[in-house]
Amino acid sequence: MTPAQYASMIEMLIKATQSEKLIWEDYDGDFSTKIDGCSLLISSSYDFSVNISTYTLKMYNKKGVEFESFSYSENIDIHEYQQLNRLYNVIRDKYYRITESENTILQNLEKMT
Repeated sequence: MTPAQYASMIEMLIKATQSEKLIWEDYDGDFSTKIDGCSLLISSSYDFSVNISTYTLKMYNKKGVEFESFSYSENIDIHEYQQLNRLYNVIRDKYYRITESENTILQNLEKMT
């Protein structure tokens, strides 16, 4: 996959997630989805010993065999890290309905005050 294809894929994953055309499942903070039988898994990790956050995106074929892995930390490959950070946060927001819940709380607080 070329860098341009990778960047395009991340943008399409974000758009499909935002429009809820792509549904993700939560596995202890990691998120997984399938596209025509091929799986994607995105995970977030934090190394407390060096204070570095990392995102990893793994791709699997229809037989469940991993064929590609992208892993970026905040101190190396910052642009790619930011792309995966954005994807992870969009997935998390949609899965847990964070923005929707925040808006509900704010709207009801405004009514109360």
